[in-house]
Amino acid sequence: MNHIPPPVLCGGPLLPGRPVGTDGQRHEEWAAQVWADQAFWQRRGATVHGVGTDFGRCVTVGLADPQRDGAKVLAHYSKAALCVEQGYASDPLTAS
Repeated sequence: MNHIPPPVLCGGPLLPGRPVGTDGQRHEEWAAQVWADQAFWQRRGATVHGVGTDFGRCVTVGLADPQRDGAKVLAHYSKAALCVEQGYASDPLTAS
């Protein structure tokens, strides 16, 4: 069984226990924006390994170094409900 560590930092208007509704759509929009901003973060020394949604709660942002970079990511997207966590580089699968 895989253990997923809890988010390191959370910010913005977190939505615990609220139904997805339009909040789910907003999460998708914020997730797309954070993903599109990868080059912006790379230029600032922060590596975004992944972006996802925890519907009804927050947009998850996996960073290479969440302790160092999490606060600046949260501050940049202050109107979004974000949860910053440890991210990992993916290894592409190859056919054998």
